[in-house]
Amino acid sequence: MLKIRTVPTDTTELHKTSRVLSIAEIQSTEVQQLIDDMAAMAETTVTQEGFKTAGLAAVQVGKPLRLFVAKNLHSGEFFAYLNPKLELLGEATDLHTESCLSIPGVITEVSRHKRIRLSFFDRYGNQKAEKFDGFEARIIQHEYDHLEGILFTERARTA
Repeated sequence: MLKIRTVPTDTTELHKTSRVLSIAEIQSTEVQQLIDDMAAMAETTVTQEGFKTAGLAAVQVGKPLRLFVAKNLHSGEFFAYLNPKLELLGEATDLHTESCLSIPGVITEVSRHKRIRLSFFDRYGNQKAEKFDGFEARIIQHEYDHLEGILFTERARTA
């Protein structure tokens, strides 16, 4: 059973940069099960603040791998993104509140790029690239930050 790592108990673990997976690892039974378990957890978990979970990074469940699941807002499904590379598109940013399962009880405003491009491997080991905008871009950036060992509070708006 997966357990969410939280601040302050697991701060050191959450600040570690996640490692790249090989194609063999991506296609392994263990990683495929992890993806399924993470998607199921994200689908059924509500934050302490009462928000439905929009994404979950492997490091948040104690697996420092370059893997996260994020909700597709059109289909409602959670998709896996492995070994992602993020490209910020344009200069436009948006300020919006965020919360995180790893920092219960905290909501703060974070500025994120409105448009991004993500290169990644899907759960089958296929290389892909997609553009995201709006709230989906925000979700992807939040989860990507986890892979870099960055928590959303570190990007919080400062007065």
